[in-house]
Amino acid sequence: MVSTHMPLQRPAVDDVAQGRRPASRRRWPRWAPAVLFLAPAVAILAVFRVLPFVYAGYYSLTRWDGIDPAVFIGADNYARLLSDPVALEALRNTGLLVLTLPLWIFLPMAIAILVHEGMWLGRAIRLALVIPILLSPAIIGLYFSLVLRLDGPVNEVLRAIGLGGLATEWLAEPHTVMPAFLVIALWGALGLGTLFYGAGLASLDDELYEAAAIDGASTLQRVRHVTMPHLRPVAVFWSLFVLISFFTAMFPLLFTLTSGGPGHRSTTIDLYIYQAAFENFDFGYSAALGTSVLLLVAVLAIIQLRLMARGDDA
Repeated sequence: MVSTHMPLQRPAVDDVAQGRRPASRRRWPRWAPAVLFLAPAVAILAVFRVLPFVYAGYYSLTRWDGIDPAVFIGADNYARLLSDPVALEALRNTGLLVLTLPLWIFLPMAIAILVHEGMWLGRAIRLALVIPILLSPAIIGLYFSLVLRLDGPVNEVLRAIGLGGLATEWLAEPHTVMPAFLVIALWGALGLGTLFYGAGLASLDDELYEAAAIDGASTLQRVRHVTMPHLRPVAVFWSLFVLISFFTAMFPLLFTLTSGGPGHRSTTIDLYIYQAAFENFDFGYSAALGTSVLLLVAVLAIIQLRLMARGDDA
């Protein structure tokens, strides 16, 4: 009689013995865990970064006061931007800041190099560099709005040394408000820029300095041919950071310092975006301003990166 019993099979035991997982446990591809870990971050980024840009682009084509339903008006807001004197003045003021970009790049670099070279800097100077890092721009604006008043400490010092004729309302005069704002904003960013350059110098190999000294290089030659080339990546990052800040981060300082006055002589484009939305309740026009600034900053950043890349190739 032929036996009908089938031999026992032990695929699971053999798989375990050979270090393989059963087929039922090998359904997920290897990249699945990475997707699962990244999905929450991507979702948050999409909700809080991507969607606002999409909504801004949509509302820039509408007339909307934030309460009534939005009315589609096409590109009228963009056409209005080209003929709006306040917007043009805000762009002009922002452009003046852009023209001072070399000062924002090289002044903190020079201070960081002086510190790295062991040159003496008094405690007062070091403290003046650290304070703006610890304070918010709004606090800095409130402080200088009091210091630069007609009866403030700056004018009192001028009167005490016989220069009372120079005393003025620094933040209320059309010809002094932008220079005063520039000095305050530059001081507010000086400590952070010096910190970035200092971090770059901390990674500089001392052997390069030793080799330069053996070759007979002076201090200035060492700074020019060793230190500054090493700081070039930091300078690229810092310059882009400052350039973007000119268009997007002047608001808290200006809002507490001058609110854009006198008139609109100190209004920058990011402050005007706020004023159009939350003072004039013209959210559609504000969205058009913001979208235009986004495109402008992107173009300027690309141009700047290409110019610096061309300098590296040369």
